[in-house]
Amino acid sequence: MSHYESHPPGNFCWIELATSDVAGAREFYSKIFGWDCLEVPAGHITYNLAKLEGREAAGIYELLPEMREQKIPPHWLPHVAVSNADQTAAAATAAGGKSCWGPADIMDVARMATIIDPQGAVFAIWQANRSHGVRILGVHGTMTWCELMTTDTEAAKAFYAKIFGWTNSVMPMPTGEYTIFVNGPKPIGGTLKLGPEHGGAPPNWLTYFHVDDCDATVAKAESLGAKALTPAMDIPGAGRFCVLSDPQGAVFAVIKPKPA
Repeated sequence: MSHYESHPPGNFCWIELATSDVAGAREFYSKIFGWDCLEVPAGHITYNLAKLEGREAAGIYELLPEMREQKIPPHWLPHVAVSNADQTAAAATAAGGKSCWGPADIMDVARMATIIDPQGAVFAIWQANRSHGVRILGVHGTMTWCELMTTDTEAAKAFYAKIFGWTNSVMPMPTGEYTIFVNGPKPIGGTLKLGPEHGGAPPNWLTYFHVDDCDATVAKAESLGAKALTPAMDIPGAGRFCVLSDPQGAVFAVIKPKPA
Protein backbone atom coordinates (compact mmCIF):
# COMPACT_ATOMS: atom_id res chain seq x y z
CA MET A 1 0.00 0.00 0.00
CA SER A 2 1.46 3.39 -0.99
CA HIS A 3 -1.40 5.78 -0.17
CA TYR A 4 -1.88 6.97 3.41
CA GLU A 5 -4.35 9.29 5.11
CA SER A 6 -2.96 9.23 8.68
CA HIS A 7 0.00 8.06 10.77
CA PRO A 8 0.06 6.46 14.25
CA PRO A 9 1.58 8.58 17.05
CA GLY A 10 5.29 7.87 17.18
CA ASN A 11 5.70 7.28 13.44
CA PHE A 12 7.56 9.72 11.19
CA CYS A 13 4.83 11.55 9.32
CA TRP A 14 6.36 14.51 7.46
CA ILE A 15 9.65 15.74 6.06
CA GLU A 16 10.58 19.23 4.96
CA LEU A 17 13.56 20.97 3.45
CA ALA A 18 14.74 24.41 4.52
CA THR A 19 16.98 25.65 1.72
CA SER A 20 18.90 28.66 0.48
CA ASP A 21 17.54 28.29 -3.06
CA VAL A 22 13.95 27.11 -3.37
CA ALA A 23 13.89 27.21 -7.17
CA GLY A 24 17.12 25.24 -7.41
CA ALA A 25 15.98 22.68 -4.83
CA ARG A 26 12.63 22.23 -6.54
CA GLU A 27 14.34 21.57 -9.87
CA PHE A 28 16.90 19.17 -8.36
CA TYR A 29 14.47 17.00 -6.41
CA SER A 30 11.88 17.03 -9.16
CA LYS A 31 14.48 15.61 -11.54
CA ILE A 32 15.75 12.85 -9.24
CA PHE A 33 12.47 11.94 -7.49
CA GLY A 34 9.82 12.94 -10.03
CA TRP A 35 8.15 15.42 -7.69
CA ASP A 36 5.57 17.96 -8.84
CA CYS A 37 5.89 21.06 -6.64
CA LEU A 38 3.03 23.40 -5.83
CA GLU A 39 3.37 26.76 -4.07
CA VAL A 40 0.92 27.30 -1.23
CA PRO A 41 0.56 30.24 1.19
CA ALA A 42 1.70 29.54 4.74
CA GLY A 43 1.41 32.66 6.84
CA HIS A 44 4.32 34.99 6.11
CA ILE A 45 6.19 32.49 3.91
CA THR A 46 5.54 30.65 0.67
CA TYR A 47 5.61 26.90 1.19
CA ASN A 48 6.14 24.35 -1.55
CA LEU A 49 4.34 21.01 -1.43
CA ALA A 50 6.15 18.24 -3.28
CA LYS A 51 3.69 15.70 -4.66
CA LEU A 52 3.76 12.25 -6.22
CA GLU A 53 0.62 10.82 -7.80
CA GLY A 54 -1.09 14.02 -6.65
CA ARG A 55 -0.35 13.21 -3.00
CA GLU A 56 1.87 15.13 -0.55
CA ALA A 57 5.38 13.66 -0.19
CA ALA A 58 7.45 16.50 1.35
CA GLY A 59 7.70 20.25 1.89
CA ILE A 60 10.24 22.86 0.78
CA TYR A 61 10.68 26.42 2.01
CA GLU A 62 13.36 29.11 2.09
CA LEU A 63 15.56 29.40 5.16
CA LEU A 64 13.98 31.97 7.47
CA PRO A 65 15.91 35.18 8.26
CA GLU A 66 16.49 34.06 11.85
CA MET A 67 17.93 30.78 10.56
CA ARG A 68 20.34 32.65 8.33
CA GLU A 69 21.33 34.90 11.25
CA GLN A 70 22.15 31.78 13.28
CA LYS A 71 24.07 30.38 10.29
CA ILE A 72 21.82 27.31 10.13
CA PRO A 73 22.62 25.54 6.84
CA PRO A 74 20.12 24.01 4.42
CA HIS A 75 18.72 20.86 6.00
CA TRP A 76 16.00 18.22 5.99
CA LEU A 77 13.84 18.05 9.13
CA PRO A 78 11.81 14.91 9.99
CA HIS A 79 8.52 15.22 11.92
CA VAL A 80 7.05 12.64 14.29
CA ALA A 81 3.28 12.28 14.66
CA VAL A 82 1.98 12.96 18.19
CA SER A 83 -1.49 13.15 19.71
CA ASN A 84 -0.67 16.25 21.79
CA ALA A 85 2.22 18.53 20.81
CA ASP A 86 2.20 20.50 24.05
CA GLN A 87 2.42 17.40 26.22
CA THR A 88 5.14 15.86 24.07
CA ALA A 89 7.19 19.08 24.07
CA ALA A 90 6.88 19.24 27.87
CA ALA A 91 7.95 15.59 28.15
CA ALA A 92 10.95 16.27 25.90
CA THR A 93 12.02 19.18 28.12
CA ALA A 94 11.61 17.06 31.25
CA ALA A 95 13.76 14.35 29.65
CA GLY A 96 16.61 16.78 28.95
CA GLY A 97 15.68 18.11 25.51
CA LYS A 98 14.79 21.66 24.56
CA SER A 99 11.95 23.14 22.52
CA CYS A 100 13.53 25.67 20.18
CA TRP A 101 10.28 26.64 18.44
CA GLY A 102 6.64 26.15 19.40
CA PRO A 103 4.42 24.40 20.13
CA ALA A 104 2.38 26.58 17.79
CA ASP A 105 -0.43 26.20 15.30
CA ILE A 106 0.45 26.31 11.59
CA MET A 107 -2.82 27.84 10.45
CA ASP A 108 -5.30 24.93 10.47
CA VAL A 109 -2.76 22.41 9.17
CA ALA A 110 -1.18 21.10 12.38
CA ARG A 111 0.23 22.08 15.76
CA MET A 112 3.98 21.69 15.76
CA ALA A 113 7.18 22.17 17.72
CA THR A 114 10.87 21.85 16.86
CA ILE A 115 12.92 20.08 19.52
CA ILE A 116 16.61 19.59 20.19
CA ASP A 117 17.41 16.29 21.90
CA PRO A 118 19.95 16.13 24.78
CA GLN A 119 22.83 15.39 22.40
CA GLY A 120 21.90 18.20 19.97
CA ALA A 121 19.98 16.47 17.15
CA VAL A 122 16.95 18.41 15.89
CA PHE A 123 13.55 16.97 14.98
CA ALA A 124 9.95 18.17 14.92
CA ILE A 125 6.64 16.92 16.29
CA TRP A 126 3.33 17.11 14.42
CA GLN A 127 -0.16 17.09 15.95
CA ALA A 128 -2.44 16.70 12.95
CA ASN A 129 -5.32 19.04 12.29
CA ARG A 130 -6.32 19.41 8.66
CA SER A 131 -3.21 17.56 7.47
CA HIS A 132 -1.76 14.30 8.75
CA GLY A 133 1.45 14.80 6.75
CA VAL A 134 2.81 12.52 4.04
CA ARG A 135 0.09 10.84 2.00
CA ILE A 136 2.29 8.53 -0.07
CA LEU A 137 5.05 6.12 0.95
CA GLY A 138 6.79 3.08 -0.43
CA VAL A 139 7.49 4.36 -3.94
CA HIS A 140 10.40 6.14 -5.62
CA GLY A 141 10.93 9.60 -4.12
CA THR A 142 9.21 9.04 -0.76
CA MET A 143 10.53 9.14 2.78
CA THR A 144 11.33 5.61 3.95
CA TRP A 145 13.64 5.75 7.00
CA CYS A 146 15.07 8.25 9.49
CA GLU A 147 18.40 7.68 11.19
CA LEU A 148 19.80 9.39 14.27
CA MET A 149 23.55 9.92 14.27
CA THR A 150 24.51 10.77 17.84
CA THR A 151 27.31 10.91 20.37
CA ASP A 152 25.49 8.75 22.93
CA THR A 153 23.21 6.01 21.66
CA GLU A 154 22.23 4.76 25.13
CA ALA A 155 21.09 8.23 26.23
CA ALA A 156 19.27 8.68 22.92
CA LYS A 157 17.40 5.40 23.32
CA ALA A 158 16.27 6.43 26.79
CA PHE A 159 15.19 9.91 25.65
CA TYR A 160 13.08 8.77 22.70
CA ALA A 161 11.57 5.94 24.73
CA LYS A 162 10.35 8.50 27.27
CA ILE A 163 8.73 10.86 24.79
CA PHE A 164 7.49 8.49 22.06
CA GLY A 165 7.45 5.09 23.73
CA TRP A 166 9.87 3.69 21.16
CA THR A 167 11.42 0.32 21.94
CA ASN A 168 14.57 -0.87 20.22
CA SER A 169 16.54 -3.83 19.00
CA VAL A 170 20.26 -4.02 18.32
CA MET A 171 21.63 -5.26 15.00
CA PRO A 172 25.35 -6.15 14.72
CA MET A 173 27.13 -4.38 11.87
CA PRO A 174 30.67 -4.75 10.48
CA THR A 175 31.54 -1.31 11.91
CA GLY A 176 29.71 -1.73 15.24
CA GLU A 177 26.18 -1.94 16.59
CA TYR A 178 23.15 -0.42 14.91
CA THR A 179 20.03 0.21 16.98
CA ILE A 180 16.61 -0.01 15.33
CA PHE A 181 13.81 2.14 16.79
CA VAL A 182 10.46 0.34 16.91
CA ASN A 183 7.08 2.04 17.30
CA GLY A 184 4.49 -0.56 18.26
CA PRO A 185 5.06 -3.41 15.81
CA LYS A 186 6.87 -1.33 13.19
CA PRO A 187 10.59 -0.49 12.80
CA ILE A 188 10.58 3.23 11.93
CA GLY A 189 14.17 4.39 12.25
CA GLY A 190 17.57 3.71 13.70
CA THR A 191 20.55 5.18 15.49
CA LEU A 192 24.30 4.77 15.43
CA LYS A 193 27.20 6.40 17.22
CA LEU A 194 29.13 9.14 15.46
CA GLY A 195 32.76 8.23 14.87
CA PRO A 196 35.87 9.64 13.19
CA GLU A 197 34.59 8.36 9.84
CA HIS A 198 31.76 10.91 10.04
CA GLY A 199 34.18 13.82 9.73
CA GLY A 200 33.18 15.71 12.86
CA ALA A 201 29.49 15.92 11.93
CA PRO A 202 27.26 17.06 14.82
CA PRO A 203 24.37 14.89 16.09
CA ASN A 204 21.65 14.90 13.46
CA TRP A 205 18.67 13.08 11.98
CA LEU A 206 19.31 11.79 8.45
CA THR A 207 16.37 11.17 6.12
CA TYR A 208 16.40 8.27 3.64
CA PHE A 209 14.33 8.35 0.45
CA HIS A 210 13.09 5.23 -1.34
CA VAL A 211 14.48 4.87 -4.88
CA ASP A 212 14.04 2.27 -7.58
CA ASP A 213 17.76 2.21 -8.47
CA CYS A 214 20.35 3.56 -6.02
CA ASP A 215 23.28 3.82 -8.44
CA ALA A 216 21.23 5.45 -11.20
CA THR A 217 19.76 7.98 -8.75
CA VAL A 218 23.21 8.84 -7.39
CA ALA A 219 24.58 9.33 -10.90
CA LYS A 220 21.63 11.56 -11.80
CA ALA A 221 22.01 13.57 -8.59
CA GLU A 222 25.75 14.08 -9.18
CA SER A 223 25.08 15.23 -12.74
CA LEU A 224 22.80 17.91 -11.26
CA GLY A 225 25.38 19.20 -8.78
CA ALA A 226 24.98 16.92 -5.75
CA LYS A 227 27.93 15.31 -3.97
CA ALA A 228 28.08 11.70 -2.85
CA LEU A 229 29.35 11.70 0.75
CA THR A 230 29.66 7.91 0.80
CA PRO A 231 30.03 5.39 -1.98
CA ALA A 232 26.88 3.50 -2.87
CA MET A 233 26.97 0.34 -0.77
CA ASP A 234 24.87 -2.59 0.35
CA ILE A 235 23.44 -2.96 3.86
CA PRO A 236 22.95 -6.67 4.55
CA GLY A 237 19.25 -7.40 4.78
CA ALA A 238 18.24 -3.77 4.12
CA GLY A 239 19.21 -2.62 0.65
CA ARG A 240 21.66 -0.46 -1.29
CA PHE A 241 22.16 3.13 -0.15
CA CYS A 242 24.19 6.30 -0.53
CA VAL A 243 24.43 9.53 1.47
CA LEU A 244 24.37 12.72 -0.60
CA SER A 245 24.62 16.47 -0.23
CA ASP A 246 22.26 18.38 -2.54
CA PRO A 247 23.48 21.39 -4.58
CA GLN A 248 22.57 23.74 -1.70
CA GLY A 249 24.29 21.56 0.93
CA ALA A 250 21.37 19.72 2.56
CA VAL A 251 22.31 16.13 3.42
CA PHE A 252 20.00 13.19 2.69
CA ALA A 253 20.26 9.53 1.77
CA VAL A 254 18.73 7.33 -0.90
CA ILE A 255 18.10 3.62 -0.58
CA LYS A 256 16.77 0.87 -2.81
CA PRO A 257 15.20 -1.34 -0.14
CA LYS A 258 15.73 -5.07 -0.32
CA PRO A 259 12.42 -6.77 -1.18
CA ALA A 260 10.65 -8.08 1.89
